[in-house]
Amino acid sequence: MEAVPEIVAWHADDQGRRSRPRSSSLRIDRRHTRFSRARHVQRIREDKQLFAQLQKAIGTLKEDVFAGIQIPRDRIPAEYHRKFPNLESLWKLNLTRNWRLVYSVAGEGGAVVLVIEWLSHTEYERRFTY
Repeated sequence: MEAVPEIVAWHADDQGRRSRPRSSSLRIDRRHTRFSRARHVQRIREDKQLFAQLQKAIGTLKEDVFAGIQIPRDRIPAEYHRKFPNLESLWKLNLTRNWRLVYSVAGEGGAVVLVIEWLSHTEYERRFTY
């Protein structure tokens, strides 16, 4: 379990500068802060990369709605049938870095694409019981 750093209460002087803590008992553990900050930066970087991949995938689907791989009907999870009762077909588009985009195509000639969710490869395998 990741340790949470203690919070330091600073007060500002007249010029808006931070001065010493109000209580000498308040301290911050720098080891955990650096670790937490590094993980936070890494998550932001990964989120930006995933967002770029999703934008690229949506562009691909605008050009060709059948660009993905059709999932056989017997492999569609019951959870999807509960959430989307009129679900007739399900498609998977592989994104880079082990991400999957699950979507459905509706209407004549693929007029509407419904993005159901995007999952990591591990989550995808669990959801579809591979």
